[in-house]
Amino acid sequence: MCLHRTPADFDDERRSGNARLLAFSRSARAVAAPDEEAY
Repeated sequence: MCLHRTPADFDDERRSGNARLLAFSRSARAVAAPDEEAY
């Protein structure tokens, strides 16, 4: 584990975190309204 972290590290984590959140909300929306198109 690297203690010296660069802004790029944080950007990568934020991007992957956002992607995970988007995938979760997309699947949750698909479960809530299965007849609707998934965005």
